[in-house]
Amino acid sequence: WSYFLGKNDIEPLWPIAWLRFVDYQVGVNIIFTLLLIGSFLAAIFPKMRLARFMAFFAFFESVAYVYSFGKINHSEHIWLLTSFLLIFLPGKSKGEKSYYRDFLLIFWGCQAIVLLTYTMSGIYKVLYAFYQMSLGQIHAFHPQAMSLQVANRLLQTDSTSLLGGWIIDQIWLGWLLYVSAIFIELFAFFAVFRPTLSRLWACALIFMHVGIYLTMSISFKNNILLLALLFFNSPFIVTNHRDYMLNNLPVIGFFFRKLRF
Repeated sequence: WSYFLGKNDIEPLWPIAWLRFVDYQVGVNIIFTLLLIGSFLAAIFPKMRLARFMAFFAFFESVAYVYSFGKINHSEHIWLLTSFLLIFLPGKSKGEKSYYRDFLLIFWGCQAIVLLTYTMSGIYKVLYAFYQMSLGQIHAFHPQAMSLQVANRLLQTDSTSLLGGWIIDQIWLGWLLYVSAIFIELFAFFAVFRPTLSRLWACALIFMHVGIYLTMSISFKNNILLLALLFFNSPFIVTNHRDYMLNNLPVIGFFFRKLRF
């Protein structure tokens, strides 16, 4: 709170354009007080739609504020999208069957919107890789991609990481991890339609984030927490034989089925 009160180089994004017309410190106090109140209300009265809306709105304002200093990160985006969808959880007045159906639909929507953001990231990486390939540049599928990515990041931030120097030297291992990460991101949205895969995919994404932190010192703790909350105790978890899970894997499952046949 005190950190942001001391900043004065703000360029307000549109959700907090009103901050231009009030005293800066008063505006900051309004934003963070709203966040505190809205969060507590939703935690204490989770079945009240108004409380959930207040939590979303306050979070929306605070995220817009934090990103109004020249750089927009994306670590809060999936929390923002999820908090918006949770507004539409059904009320108690509905019948039991329709209540459970609508509740599961919104919960599934939260899972879907989170995994969709990863697939969007994977699609971008693949398309841009082909673009770089057409220009004769080193691209995401190049053996040195991971090594150069890590080295570039550490030089940009003038920092070190636990495994950064080691992975730069292990070119082929880095290439395998990089391609695997793209695969995991690209087909993340596919997993939301396969209950046997959703928890596995969440684990894979969490390991990917841990790997990014260990090599490039970029923290995705917010994403890790939300993935764990939504998928580790999901109501859609189906426990099946290992072969059935392998059969459902994107791309790999096709070859596994052919091999078994």
